[in-house]
Amino acid sequence: MMALLFWGGVGYFLVAHGGGLLLHVAAWSGLRRVEQGKVLAELPHVHADMEAPISLVLAAQDDAASVVASVRALLALHYPSFELIVVNDGSRDDTMQVLRAAFELLPFPEAYRIQLPTQPVAQIHRSMRHPNLRVLDKAAGGRADAWNAGINAARYPLVCALDCRTELHRDGLHRLTLPFVGSADTIATSGMLHGMAAGGSDCCARIGFVTALRTRLFAPLGWARLNAMLVAPSGIQLLRKDAA
Repeated sequence: MMALLFWGGVGYFLVAHGGGLLLHVAAWSGLRRVEQGKVLAELPHVHADMEAPISLVLAAQDDAASVVASVRALLALHYPSFELIVVNDGSRDDTMQVLRAAFELLPFPEAYRIQLPTQPVAQIHRSMRHPNLRVLDKAAGGRADAWNAGINAARYPLVCALDCRTELHRDGLHRLTLPFVGSADTIATSGMLHGMAAGGSDCCARIGFVTALRTRLFAPLGWARLNAMLVAPSGIQLLRKDAA
């Protein structure tokens, strides 16, 4: 019995780590493509007219201290065509007031099609300074509920859900959109956030750093290379609205 358990454990170890090794080999070519994409992203965007417009959905709840800076950073992104929808999810602080003052918001009557059930949306505002900025003021329902409300209001075929703690590279949208330009079958792309795999200087922290790289970067790259992504990795996702 002990021998059976021993050899069973050895077999499991070989299969699990052998499969992981093969996955990492598949990820290597994907990693090379990512690095090449970083270089190409610095060049003029020759396919700018082919990139689909994007609806950015920013969920905000009790974020009066940071929401204005987050909105300004997103409005400064380098991308041909996008809209920014800020969803005030029943904030109990001055989130709505600081947004109204910073971006000259005025109530704007528009059709709001409910495709995904959410908490009620009380009012929709538009900015007098930025034509591509709208703000939804709704009852509290949580971050996912706020994103669903933003998807309901989104006008463009691609949707990116964010919160006030997410910072995008100025060319981040372009990099996320490239797979959609290359293949009509793409329904989602994902990018890893800086700091998700940050480690310290001691041995345990370094082991955790390597483990995070393996599970959050190399494994998803390997599955993507095999066209067998089972779960979208943690980070930022760009989704086709009809799929969402």
